[in-house]
Amino acid sequence: MPYEIIGRIGRGGMGVVDLATDDRGRQVALKRLSLHGTPDELARARQRIRREVEVLSTLDHPAIVGLIDVLDDGDDLVLVMPYLGGGNLAQRVAEHGPLPPEEVAAVADVLLDALATAHREGVVHRD
Repeated sequence: MPYEIIGRIGRGGMGVVDLATDDRGRQVALKRLSLHGTPDELARARQRIRREVEVLSTLDHPAIVGLIDVLDDGDDLVLVMPYLGGGNLAQRVAEHGPLPPEEVAAVADVLLDALATAHREGVVHRD
């Protein structure tokens, strides 16, 4: 793999996310999608994910994380994305308390605009 893994930064229902560096020393997030099932199910899952990745890579919005590369190591698919440090909303609330209403409105505005961008391209967010 052309990336050096630094450490684990997340875990979810679809797999794990590792922090890594590329050959230029830039930090990236490697989202390893763990696939399970029969050989036919795995082939269909790989095909579906590759189609979704192809569509997602066309989306252009500041609140939609870009895609740098897709790797297939034979067992899992690995999505290579820019690393966005700084924590998440839950961490922000835990450290600083609830967001003021005007900040909630601003965040909601950006997220709804990102969803609208995806919907215009026929992408439906199911998480």
